[in-house]
Amino acid sequence: MRFKLLIHQARRAFSKSALPAFAALALLGATVGVAACREVTHAENAPPPRPAMFKLADSDSEIYLFGTVHILPPELKWRTPAFDAALGKAKRVYFETPSGPDAEARAIALTQSLGMNPPGVTLDSYLKPDEQARLRSAAGKAGTTIENLQPMRPWLAAIMVSLSAMMEAGQDPDSGVEKVIEAEAAQTGKTLAYFETIDEQLGLFAKLSEQS
Repeated sequence: MRFKLLIHQARRAFSKSALPAFAALALLGATVGVAACREVTHAENAPPPRPAMFKLADSDSEIYLFGTVHILPPELKWRTPAFDAALGKAKRVYFETPSGPDAEARAIALTQSLGMNPPGVTLDSYLKPDEQARLRSAAGKAGTTIENLQPMRPWLAAIMVSLSAMMEAGQDPDSGVEKVIEAEAAQTGKTLAYFETIDEQLGLFAKLSEQS
């Protein structure tokens, strides 16, 4: 029987300290509700985790699809017996993009080449005055500043604000599902496969309209 587990990453801010964490997310950090996530994490008598997992099967194959989030509170319990059983049987595990040191280095290089404005252009130049004011407020609440964002193109600035907000709330890229499972799968001798490269994924962001 062929058995596969698909780890599907949810799609969804610029100091030097934040960039490695950004790269670790493979530039696909999910925009989760930070306050809601912390509330559930710390709630007393919280029910056991029940993340969705879907099964597709025929006479000789089983495929499981498991939705994930890149960055989570370290104390959050998301594993279930059903997930561990599926991972244990899987011979091949698919992720959306690779992680690890090589992928992170490539993501950093591409971010600097695709996500930064040309000389003389700032983030404010894309925005109306009211939009600039809203961005300043959002950046402050996320624990960063508009000055840190000025060198960036809009798509990168948006991701960095989201990432800063999550990290400010105590979430950690090292606790993300993909990073945990990819290391575990590799250690147990499973074949790792990926749907996209870092170049393909970042290229999608870089082609977004500046006004989107």
